[in-house]
Amino acid sequence: MVNAINSYINHIEEWTAENTIGNRLVALRQFFGWKNGVLIKYEYIEDENGDEKKVEIEEADIDEGKFKNLEEYGEYLDEIHIQTFHIEDFATYMLNEGYANRSVQNKCYGISDFSNFIAKRGYGDVDVDVSETRVDDLEGNEIDNHVEKRYLEEDELNDLISSARNLRDRVLLRLMADTGMRASEAVSITIDQINRDERSIENVVNAKQLAVSDEEETRTVYFTKRFSLLLDKWLGGERDSYMYTGTDGDEGHLLVTKQQPKMAVGRVNEIFDETAERAGIQEHLYEDMSGRPRRKYSSHVLRHTFSVLRVQNGMPIIWLKELLGHSDLEELKSYLKFKDKDKKDAYNQYSP
Repeated sequence: MVNAINSYINHIEEWTAENTIGNRLVALRQFFGWKNGVLIKYEYIEDENGDEKKVEIEEADIDEGKFKNLEEYGEYLDEIHIQTFHIEDFATYMLNEGYANRSVQNKCYGISDFSNFIAKRGYGDVDVDVSETRVDDLEGNEIDNHVEKRYLEEDELNDLISSARNLRDRVLLRLMADTGMRASEAVSITIDQINRDERSIENVVNAKQLAVSDEEETRTVYFTKRFSLLLDKWLGGERDSYMYTGTDGDEGHLLVTKQQPKMAVGRVNEIFDETAERAGIQEHLYEDMSGRPRRKYSSHVLRHTFSVLRVQNGMPIIWLKELLGHSDLEELKSYLKFKDKDKKDAYNQYSP
């Protein structure tokens, strides 16, 4: 891991403002010092035959003050695992420690930047999409000062999907728009979960619940005829053109890539961003305090769009909560942010 950390430090020293560098390194030291299975340490022991055996230590004995600098963490660690839920759980920990919302948000953006850097270079087991967390929704979110709404209009959604570069990407985007699934849930769907007669996907594991509990909480979601037609084409032969499909390496996932039998969560946001650029709906808004570029939309906007469009069409929010897999209505409220025209139209529609 020392190579990964040194590479990242060199990277931010070249591309990031001096004050941001210091904040970023402090955030990473805090993150590495936080005990939640993120850090993996191995020791080597001899088995009964005298052969050396690699054994994983369940929790590395590390605390924030043990090392003077970030490089020393790299020398201590053999491997690092970072998943999306680690970032949200770390945010919860920091909030409970009394850190300000904006400070926690910037720390998480910095950790996300580090995670994406090492993932692209093949260091460790990392698959992170910070937009899948509630970090963006911390009070005082700067992005709300730059955008009027956090969802796509129906014509914007159609433009997005029609701008996809291939059938696989159209399947991905329509799947998320039709079902309101999180990116991590969408990439985990297997073909045998899909009931094409009922136009439903069964036993969708609630990603947020799985992150905090050993108990799986599942739900059934539904899709439109538009997705059904795409699905017929995709499963009718197009999927078979990808590596691993039809072989022993095929794990049966709906969404595959040329390199892997299951699409990574991070790839979802890359596909969304590329497609939104082609559709002309994406914008670079600003750089946050950690130096991370902030765009108008991420793939998570499809979940917001699912919510807003259905409420506008009259769906009771109690049913919307169940379809989204939210634990309570309070969590749902952050999705239902309407622009002023929406509120005016609703007032006119429901006035006596």
